[in-house]
Amino acid sequence: MHGNETSRPELERRLVAMVRSSSHLIAALLAVRSLGLDSLCIGAGAVRSLVWDALHGFETPSVLEDVDVVHFDRKVLGPEQDAYLENRLRAIMPTVQWEVTNQATVHQWFASNLGQLVHPLGSLEEGVATWPEFATVRASREAQPDQSEFRHLPATCEIEAV
Repeated sequence: MHGNETSRPELERRLVAMVRSSSHLIAALLAVRSLGLDSLCIGAGAVRSLVWDALHGFETPSVLEDVDVVHFDRKVLGPEQDAYLENRLRAIMPTVQWEVTNQATVHQWFASNLGQLVHPLGSLEEGVATWPEFATVRASREAQPDQSEFRHLPATCEIEAV
């Protein structure tokens, strides 16, 4: 580690503190938890903006265009399930523009929308690790449904990059 670098545990602690300090993100996480899925998270802009605002001392949170929810479910392989989950989330928090994506189906999206063949992903973590913008590769999810602790996905706690 170089002189002014922060340790991974310290970055994780800071990220968790930022998440806990955001009533909007906590409400969104609780809404997502209510879906009852085993493997899911909120990522991208919602978490990136939270970190950006905290690091720059903004008292008013940045306006979010959407909240990206990603999950991994090999048993459900159609876009209908994602639309159903978005509708459930809209019923809980109607002012949020939800975008739900099953990472188990991303390879199908690439094939049908871009004509690209990609291998199916094996996990939620593998899916998040493929996101193209490094600064937006952020995710938070609850550690256990019955706990109030949140954790980040392994490759996502790079606060200093924001």
